[in-house]
Amino acid sequence: QSLKKILPGIQIVCCSATVGRPLRRELSQAMNGPNFSESLEIVRSNLEQVSAHSRAVPIPEGIEHMYLPIHQQGFEDKLKALIKAMEVTQPKRPLVFIPSSESVNLAVLRLKAGGFKNTKPLHEAIGFGEVGDGVNSGFAHITQALSTHNDLSKMYRSDSTQMTPVLVANSDSARGLHFESIDFVFVVGKAKGPDEYVHLAGRTGRQGNKGAVISVVTYQESKSMKGWEAQLKIGLTEMEIGNNVKRDLISEYTEKSYK
Repeated sequence: QSLKKILPGIQIVCCSATVGRPLRRELSQAMNGPNFSESLEIVRSNLEQVSAHSRAVPIPEGIEHMYLPIHQQGFEDKLKALIKAMEVTQPKRPLVFIPSSESVNLAVLRLKAGGFKNTKPLHEAIGFGEVGDGVNSGFAHITQALSTHNDLSKMYRSDSTQMTPVLVANSDSARGLHFESIDFVFVVGKAKGPDEYVHLAGRTGRQGNKGAVISVVTYQESKSMKGWEAQLKIGLTEMEIGNNVKRDLISEYTEKSYK
């Protein structure tokens, strides 16, 4: 039975940064059958009503979108390039996303070894117990978890002077995540598609703040990402890292090629 039949006259509000066909189809099935999407009313954050076939909420204009292309395809190689990018940008409140197939704990270890000692897995920082990659063990104690999450959120307020950790999470954790003043989002590897990129990028530039997104990708992946510009109405530019850093990345690639 659909919700409309169970509770006639009910008004349901669904919130999402992206409103693609799969979501509209699921809403149709839950609400009123196959024709529901035709009458679906979509309202953006500025209360502008848009077509039911509109794909996504626009990415805030205050976000700068960059990519750091490298020749190597391996996850470890991209982590090395990530560290170089962080050394150049010196972020104050960064958030790092890695592919869902990769190890958060490994990324944390590599970042600590690269000089970013105050690096934590996101699930631990917001109050979850220490868990293995891919395992959701729940809260060790819900009261303690909520307290930890609230304390962490306070650190990310724009008026806070507290030092914040480098938070690392799988890309699947991005939806619904809110910290007030993330200045840099680093994405290791190419987002799965434009919709996922919207959710990852949307962790910064919140509430009118400025922000930047840097994707560490291969040259081939960067070409694919450039194809999203018109759809997302953004400009993707190659990150300026300086000749010395570029030489380091190229020399590492050259050394590997000859081994």
